[in-house]
Amino acid sequence: MSWMKLAAILVSVSVCLGCTYIPRDDQEDYCYSDLAYEATIKSRNIGPITADYEVEISRVYKGTADDMPTELQGFGTMNSCGPMELDVGAKYLIYASTAYSDSPHIVKYTAIADVTESDRTKIEGYKCK
Repeated sequence: MSWMKLAAILVSVSVCLGCTYIPRDDQEDYCYSDLAYEATIKSRNIGPITADYEVEISRVYKGTADDMPTELQGFGTMNSCGPMELDVGAKYLIYASTAYSDSPHIVKYTAIADVTESDRTKIEGYKCK
């Protein structure tokens, strides 16, 4: 019976630590991403596993504007880190990666109201290895 208690404790600890934030600066998130752009959320469908968004892109920092997908995925409501709930009609600076699927997945997002011109200049100057 004691091994069951130990297993329960280990599972509990792993769930608690499963979303421990590892600090990264903005350039690390940018360089990890395949795509970086400013976009308005046109529609959303938030499920337990994924949150699916349709976006209208207004400014591209990374990626090719002609090939930029207008669909985007984030974490759903059952994710241990919490859901990525972007508001319809709101505009965001979005970093996304296509490393795990054809549909870009959100790496980081920031409400456009929190993005300054100096932030935009800094982003345009990022050099990735």
